[in-house]
Amino acid sequence: MRVELLFWAGCPSHPAALSDLRAALSEAGLDPESVIVREVRTEDEARAEGFVGSPTIRVDGRDVQPAAGERAPSFFLPDTSGAMHGPAGPGPTVVCFTCNHCPYALAWHERIVAVAADYAPRGVRVLAINPNDAERYPLDSLEAMRARVARGEFDGVPYLRDESQEVARAYDAKTTPDLFVLDSDGVLRYRGAPDQDHDDPAQNAAWLRSALDAVLASAAPDPAETPPVGCSIKWRP
Repeated sequence: MRVELLFWAGCPSHPAALSDLRAALSEAGLDPESVIVREVRTEDEARAEGFVGSPTIRVDGRDVQPAAGERAPSFFLPDTSGAMHGPAGPGPTVVCFTCNHCPYALAWHERIVAVAADYAPRGVRVLAINPNDAERYPLDSLEAMRARVARGEFDGVPYLRDESQEVARAYDAKTTPDLFVLDSDGVLRYRGAPDQDHDDPAQNAAWLRSALDAVLASAAPDPAETPPVGCSIKWRP
């Protein structure tokens, strides 16, 4: 078994990730020193590797998807004006894969934006990411994203474009929406739906709010995972 840890040059979190990985291998009865550590220095190298963010763990050539309690992939993606955003920051981050046309994403949208407004004073950031194939689904084009931002639909929430779909794959995103709550150390604490019913606004993103309340209190969310519900990610052929 070939186990690799890839990281951007200068990434401050890769030593902790390497320590965690070696500890997990040791617990599994495997050689903790067998990890192959590789530094990615340029964008060309990253594209050639299919490397999304730092740190990334690969086993036999396949990226290992994050589970609750594990470090989530880091990334930087452009918003509709070209500014770059990522989950690094002093507080928790909600990574929300979404889109412009899915009825589930649209039904939950205002609830998610309300969470961003309500929790911003507590240091929480919400990043919305559209990973869909815009060639086959023009409603998810960058121009359509910009139009929604111009209408004020994403106030307080950067709307990011995952053109390569590599971030969505690194997170193993399944649907729009699919939510990932990261703590201030970049560790995944909750993954799933905003609440139990997209058709009931009174649910008020209860699962998401509960997860954030727990993370802000240095506690474990309960539940830590719920099934993501929505339209499938529109992958490129």
